[in-house]
Amino acid sequence: MRIESPFHEGELLAQQHAGEIENGKRNGRAIADTILKGAFNFIEQQPMVVLGSVDPQANLWASVLVGRPGFLRVPGERTVEFDLAQTARNAQDPFWINIDRDHRVGMLLIELSTRRRIRINGRIARTAPELLSVAVDEAYPNCPKYIQRRNITGQSAKGPSYSAGPRAGQLLEPSQQALITSSDTFFVASGHPARGVDVSHRGGKPGFLRVLNNRTLRIPDYIGNRYVQHARKLHRQSSRRPRVSGLRALPNTAIDWPARNPLGA
Repeated sequence: MRIESPFHEGELLAQQHAGEIENGKRNGRAIADTILKGAFNFIEQQPMVVLGSVDPQANLWASVLVGRPGFLRVPGERTVEFDLAQTARNAQDPFWINIDRDHRVGMLLIELSTRRRIRINGRIARTAPELLSVAVDEAYPNCPKYIQRRNITGQSAKGPSYSAGPRAGQLLEPSQQALITSSDTFFVASGHPARGVDVSHRGGKPGFLRVLNNRTLRIPDYIGNRYVQHARKLHRQSSRRPRVSGLRALPNTAIDWPARNPLGA
């Protein structure tokens, strides 16, 4: 069912700053509280899902989970299930602790080879040791702009877990800066206190993501479907810390930075 008022005050303000109020109203009609039946097969065929979550310090994380096609199931228009036995996952990823404490999640199903994607936001629960279930709050398609084509290969029927531990610091090392500036794809998570978590794709030619110095990134927000959803959540959480996850290789690299929104946040 279509959500009558899909945008909260932060979204509306960001759309106003961007001059996209009317376009936002028109395109916002695609935002629903159920998954379109035509998207069921698309979701279930995906070998990868990008997930946004919130840690106990209110930091936002973007995580990448890969597995055998079929590890995602859609038993109905309001539910997505994860068969973790069919995935390769990093046991040290903060996602697993985050969802036990805060059930809000954002999901991005993106098929890089065809440039198709759908976003689903909701609340996650562990219904069995190897089974997760997401209750859908929002579901909507996104346009294919700026998605760089590639194929995801190498997933096994039952992927092993691995335990690559995190490395923490406050400055970007030269190797990390090189990774960022050579990337053409990354994912960013953002959140709103009442309206949940988003995770979204950003893409462009290598170099579109700029390292201004060892503490500062500049990320362009190109014209897309005019929801302005990433900017609107950053507007609401300027004191919080969104987290970027770059898709260069798997396992993924996460970078934490204080958000500063040019739209007035």
